[in-house]
Amino acid sequence: MGTISIISVKENYQVTTLDFAAFASMEAGLKNRGFRIFGPGASFARDIEPEFIAISSDSKTAWVTLQENNGIAKVNLVHKVITDIFPLGFKNYNMAGNAIDPTDRPLGTITFNQWPVYGVYMPDGIAVLDKVKDDDDDDDEDEDIVLNKGKIPYLFTANEGDAREYTGFAEEARVSSLNLNPAIFPNAAFLKLNENMGRLNITKTLGDTGNDNIFDALYSFGARSFSVWNGNSGQLLFDTKNELEQRVVNAGYYDDDRSDSKGVEPEGITVGTVGKSNLVFVGLERSDAVAIYDVTNPVAPRFLQILATGDAPEGVLFIPAKKSPNKRSLLVVSSENDGQVKVYMPERD
Repeated sequence: MGTISIISVKENYQVTTLDFAAFASMEAGLKNRGFRIFGPGASFARDIEPEFIAISSDSKTAWVTLQENNGIAKVNLVHKVITDIFPLGFKNYNMAGNAIDPTDRPLGTITFNQWPVYGVYMPDGIAVLDKVKDDDDDDDEDEDIVLNKGKIPYLFTANEGDAREYTGFAEEARVSSLNLNPAIFPNAAFLKLNENMGRLNITKTLGDTGNDNIFDALYSFGARSFSVWNGNSGQLLFDTKNELEQRVVNAGYYDDDRSDSKGVEPEGITVGTVGKSNLVFVGLERSDAVAIYDVTNPVAPRFLQILATGDAPEGVLFIPAKKSPNKRSLLVVSSENDGQVKVYMPERD
């Protein structure tokens, strides 16, 4: 059973465990908006998989990614109750700006095109920014980074994607192995070629609307991006579309061997303030890199640079200058495949 635990340090580490049973009656409506409950014998409460947590600056609210379920839970930490589940919907790779390279064949050939497939956001890491610059405050001191007057917490998610596989169940399949509805995919033979979409991994739990083993839509894992969401409503405010992958290609870090899976695979994410700018740092597991964006305007992130990391960056941690041992902002990145921990420092704060 998927649960969230709140541990009160001040109360001798008293544990309050929250589950999702109260939302079971909302299952149909949540699914219609892109939430996922699936697998043999799955029930609503047992199927939820909490992943990572972000905490508001006043410590009153938490947001929890429900990765395999394609959602975010909102938690009231004062009253210790889950108040909302936000389904995240799907990303249309057949729209301008969302083009992907869905194949690793021929290996090393990277071409971004629009394809008739959806991405399931399925975020892993999450961070919250609820402090932004007060435009009415002319003071140049640090205090002009204040709580957002609109009370909108901005949630940043790294849309990695993930597939379930265990004894008796595996949801992942390649497009080439599927029966595609010819009325919807009249070019099915073309799509199923390995050099086109044939090798793309998709989930078998979505798209078979008639439950007849004929697919009317295709859904792949993750969104190959990071997104910004309204933490009060769950509304999508911004998505990098295919910019992360384009930037990684331009930097020479793109791993085409992962094109048929989840692309650059954004995993860890954190936010921090350097000087007068709010920045977001996104770990790209399959590109061995971290992308940095200026998010001083949270709904219009601006690309800054890409840093090479160790092999498969997993954790990203920002240390603000005031808490740093050398009084400079630091970014710490841990990489799981080579065991490296790297520390980065900006040229100036």
